[in-house]
Amino acid sequence: MSEAEIRALLAAVGPDNPELVRRWGASLRRAGGFYADMDAEGLQAIARTTLGSLAFALEHGRLPPTTERRYIDPPPYRHQPLHEFVLAGLLVDRMLRDYLTERAPTPDLAAAAIARVDPVLAGALIKVVQLRQQQMSAGQLVADVGKLLARGRNPRRSFDATCERVASTLGVHRCLLVAIDDGTVEVYGDSYSGDTAVPAGHAEAREAFSWIDEAADDRQHTHPLDDRSSRLEHALLTDGHLHLAHRSLVTQGQLVGALLFAGDSPSAAHDERIDALAPLLAAQLGYVRQTGALEQADAAIDDLFDASPNMMIELDRLGRILRTNDRFRREIGMPGDVIGMPLMWLVHPAWAERFRGLWSRIESEDRLHEARVDLIAADSRRRALALEAHWIRNESGDRTGCLVALWNVTDQVVQAEEDRARIDELSAFAHHVAHDLQAPLRTIAGFTAMIADELPDDIDPELREAAERTQDAAERAGDLVRGLLRFAHGTRSEGRSRTVALTTLLDDVRAKLAADFEGSGCRLEVGPDEARLLGDEVTLSTMLVNLVGNAMQHGGASTRIEVGVQVTRPGWARLYVKDDGPGIPVDDRDRIFGAFERGTDRTPGTGLGLAIVRRIARAHGGDVSVESTVGEGSVFAVRLPTP
Repeated sequence: MSEAEIRALLAAVGPDNPELVRRWGASLRRAGGFYADMDAEGLQAIARTTLGSLAFALEHGRLPPTTERRYIDPPPYRHQPLHEFVLAGLLVDRMLRDYLTERAPTPDLAAAAIARVDPVLAGALIKVVQLRQQQMSAGQLVADVGKLLARGRNPRRSFDATCERVASTLGVHRCLLVAIDDGTVEVYGDSYSGDTAVPAGHAEAREAFSWIDEAADDRQHTHPLDDRSSRLEHALLTDGHLHLAHRSLVTQGQLVGALLFAGDSPSAAHDERIDALAPLLAAQLGYVRQTGALEQADAAIDDLFDASPNMMIELDRLGRILRTNDRFRREIGMPGDVIGMPLMWLVHPAWAERFRGLWSRIESEDRLHEARVDLIAADSRRRALALEAHWIRNESGDRTGCLVALWNVTDQVVQAEEDRARIDELSAFAHHVAHDLQAPLRTIAGFTAMIADELPDDIDPELREAAERTQDAAERAGDLVRGLLRFAHGTRSEGRSRTVALTTLLDDVRAKLAADFEGSGCRLEVGPDEARLLGDEVTLSTMLVNLVGNAMQHGGASTRIEVGVQVTRPGWARLYVKDDGPGIPVDDRDRIFGAFERGTDRTPGTGLGLAIVRRIARAHGGDVSVESTVGEGSVFAVRLPTP
């Protein structure tokens, strides 16, 4: 076999292969846990993302940067048991082996391709497991320290408690937190117990600490304690310690402090958990160094966030989370250590592409209203949320952060689905009843017509008139039953909801009403097209055909008909049909949506067209309304969901 043959087989391993995406998602679902609770769209989005990373690795010999962390930090991965993740990896590997074996023309070629894929998958799986084990410990430490710092009103007591927590977690004897200013070093967290203690509030000149120049490079260092150095080091040496390890704390490029560990041969400063904790401590030290007014203002903002009935987030200019309120943490099931995480990581996988477009809108506008985003909670459930964003600017006019308010619209979506299910049941019942009536009505109409034809010419005129009336009634009943069938069919979904473009619906309208448009002089024009609709394409097409046909029927020759879609609020749009016809009297505007209602007795049809429109709209969780001015025209507007 050749290298070209192997590459050709591996070319099928990518996010654009729908069969492989489907199999990958099915393998994840078999792993259970949060995969079993996730909807099919979300699983396929995960599959496409992972296949994209795998294809990159097969092409370049390495995974894309930060790929592993994408399966560690966001919910619901951070709470996922390791055995569940490993099982999912094994099931996917087995599926991929089977897929390559099926596609390969020879077993040897399949084995060669599998030999390329296996090391990449296994290496990524092992790396994620290692990082998750570190995250479990580091994440808990960061969360605990974050609570200590957030709850404490006195900075010194908060830092003392923090040092105690860090020392107990890392198993070290002495841990100190020092603040480094331009000219002094102040001991903020004297939390060790020893015969020689450093007094609270102890401060020394910066030049007494020879290691501060090393600390400026934001790395971990260890050096022997020097009796001739600072009084702090002299006290530690007197108490029996030989070495001092320090992890510098840097915020916004400025050295603000250090976390110190004293011992015989301390290595705590090199611990992965300290890497996770350092940014939080640096930020807190930076706050403490500011004025008391700034601390009070920051505390007031926290209180304001927590008092809000909505979920609140503050983002930086890159979309990373700076602050959240308690409501957000409860709804998403996330602790305080989401700070610094990109909001993108909390977006439901099925919404990832749409969120990129949404973030572009947020970046381009000072204020954004009536947007929509779906986040994924720690329990893997989807949260449909409305979103408003507002940029904050400093005195120079530069953007410093973005305040985002979110509120839940999931309940509305669930209610709409329940309403649609009930309407589907009723329409199915109507369909069966109408279907059963068709045969006997055809029989009645046929025999009545035959009787009328066979009546002798000299028959009693009243009897002939009765036969003709019976025939007319049978034909009208047949028309009504056929209309009822269309009415029932119009509310029944032919498949699952999907995104539907206005242009697709209009193509169907033009095709079905082509004969009506010919010679009528009516003009069909396209208005705003601001969003795609979410629903069943067949029934939405039926609805629009009825609305446009109704406008043509009542408008007369040369009627101008405009159709458009306008976004009204997050998750909803307005599909409208506007005409310049005779208009509808006020007293008739509610009545016309009822079944078998017509504008006048002379109006053709069964009176089911607008009733079908209302049923379809409500089956999609929306409704229909009309605005009209007699002599000027009408606008029929249907409220429908958007993706």
